[in-house]
Amino acid sequence: MQWVQALAELIGEKQREFYQFYYGAGSWTRCRKVIAKLEVTEKGENQRYIVCHPVGDKQHLYGEVYCAKG
Repeated sequence: MQWVQALAELIGEKQREFYQFYYGAGSWTRCRKVIAKLEVTEKGENQRYIVCHPVGDKQHLYGEVYCAKG
């Protein structure tokens, strides 16, 4: 989030970045893919995380698959 905040300050505009990593909670039997949307707007920081199993582009999975459910 610090990187996205620094970009927003440097450029002076809203910034949104997507990251993908694997995480395994202690109660899980295996690691799972996590997609993070990190955003900085005039209202401040906005972080969202989704745990998923589909294969694909992180921005597409967040914007077109996950958000379409809402």
